[in-house]
Amino acid sequence: NHPGRQQLPERHRAKARVLSRGGQTEAALAAVDQAVKRAPQLPEALKARASLLTTLGRTEEAEAARATIAALGKA
Repeated sequence: NHPGRQQLPERHRAKARVLSRGGQTEAALAAVDQAVKRAPQLPEALKARASLLTTLGRTEEAEAARATIAALGKA
């Protein structure tokens, strides 16, 4: 394993936080989606995704993200 690869999801999450704080919610969601793509079982990225989807009014997608988080907790 390359140490930089493990940091990539966190970098995407950090970018998403900056974008979100700047009011760029769609861009923040794209960054979080990259984090989820690279680490699909990372609860923090999924929580951020659910939150951003809620902010964007995309309720069904937010609920699906929350369901994934719940399923991970049961695994």
